[in-house]
Amino acid sequence: MNVISNTTPFISLASIGKLNLLKEIYKKIIIPEAVVEEIEQGGEIYISNLRLSDWVHIIPNINGIDDKLLFQLDYGERQDCLILFILKILKIIVKKEIK
Repeated sequence: MNVISNTTPFISLASIGKLNLLKEIYKKIIIPEAVVEEIEQGGEIYISNLRLSDWVHIIPNINGIDDKLLFQLDYGERQDCLILFILKILKIIVKKEIK
């Protein structure tokens, strides 16, 4: 099953040293470039370079689509939703699934 993720699952799992769970559960995760950009900005939680991960598939951000309906979401989440619609991904991982 193809899944797409925003930044939150990466940060949440990395904060408890369990980032590998994403790979174990999903085998491959699709993320937009916007998610990588958010992670590369850094913060208190270290996340290894996702560009080097064989289980993370990074796709370019989608530009030129009127995304006013998604205005309340941050940039990475908007890109997740646009990619979800365009690629017809079956599942999106959001922070509510991380327990």
